[in-house]
Amino acid sequence: MSYYPQPQDFIPSQENLIQWLNTRKNDTSFKPGFFSTNEYSKDQSWAIIAFLIEIAALSFTLYGGWSKFLINGKIGTLVTAGVIVFLFIAFDIIGVLLHSSDRKKKVINKNKLILAKNPVYRQELIDQIESKTPREITGVFLFTISALLKIFAITQFVVSGKGSIPLVLILTLFYLVVVYIHSFHTGFWLSEVKRRRMLKMDYKIWTVDNKNNVPSNYQVLYPSVTQFTSMVPMDKEHFQNGRQAIKFINKNELPSGAVEFIYELESRGVLWDDDIVSLQTFCSHQFRTPLLEACTEMQLNQVGLLVDNENIENSYK
Repeated sequence: MSYYPQPQDFIPSQENLIQWLNTRKNDTSFKPGFFSTNEYSKDQSWAIIAFLIEIAALSFTLYGGWSKFLINGKIGTLVTAGVIVFLFIAFDIIGVLLHSSDRKKKVINKNKLILAKNPVYRQELIDQIESKTPREITGVFLFTISALLKIFAITQFVVSGKGSIPLVLILTLFYLVVVYIHSFHTGFWLSEVKRRRMLKMDYKIWTVDNKNNVPSNYQVLYPSVTQFTSMVPMDKEHFQNGRQAIKFINKNELPSGAVEFIYELESRGVLWDDDIVSLQTFCSHQFRTPLLEACTEMQLNQVGLLVDNENIENSYK
């Protein structure tokens, strides 16, 4: 899968790469994901369903408020309908922003877990990954309040009396679905929409710079390089796989008598998750673990995060 043209020559801004951490990842033990976006179409479809239901609530509330105003002539009825619409829109927007605001931190921690060796540090990372943050909880709370406001508005301004009971039950089901969509799909979809927009702007600047033959901040000048060791050798001394290469550097005999092999991983441009999967396909099972660690280290380096990880790890020693 190609996320953008000419990845061997063009590199998005670091702001764009960090934004990429907010999108949906392939959350598996094989590779928790860093530079990738999964199931975008699925998230988009769910988000569209939620927006259609939201528009229906907005339309019914404003229409109902206007109709009651025409009947009773009280401007307060129309103002109340408008305030309720403003509130449930605001709660949804703020809820989505809060609920998805800690997502990149969890993606970073899942990848740091691949490199972490200290058991205390590992457990701390696991706790942070598995726990629900206050902002996530507040986001779901705001979604719920928004849903209750919509149910209240429709039953007050559109249908009232005994006939409203079945409607309340149907609306409750609809807006439970909306709460689910905003909690598990909307944030991922909006994050990818933003990433693509940022990418388009970066790519346009890079294209113009190339056309005018001027230096560009988005030009790949040198490959990213990470050295790593393995207790088992690779099948060959040099392996090229698209924009990535693995080169044998040297080998050392350890005091125990074992031999460790030193390799260099190179990536021309950003190392996508798909590139890592492709690299590991051609490697032996024993070689995959040190290679995955090297790939993860490179990805963290590409957003300037590895130094912080090393300092924290050292603080536990």
